[in-house]
Amino acid sequence: MKFTRCMVMLLCVLLLAGLAACAEEYRTLSIGDRGEDVTRLKKRLYELGYFSTASFGQEYTKNTAEKVRRFISKYGEDGDAATPEVQARLY
Repeated sequence: MKFTRCMVMLLCVLLLAGLAACAEEYRTLSIGDRGEDVTRLKKRLYELGYFSTASFGQEYTKNTAEKVRRFISKYGEDGDAATPEVQARLY
């Protein structure tokens, strides 16, 4: 019993540490943001079928927000910002 409890606690700690690492890797992206990370996000959404063309700029537009909203809704969540948690799911 004691061993099992310790193992469960260890797994929880490792899981939380992994989630924290993911959260630090990405910045929250929302409408108006620009950068290579926005282009990377759009490319991944294209790979998953959310965009129909592979031509991307570096700006997080309303169209990008709509694609993110559609992706997030698969998990029963709301929003249109690509939070670190959302990006961790994407990649």
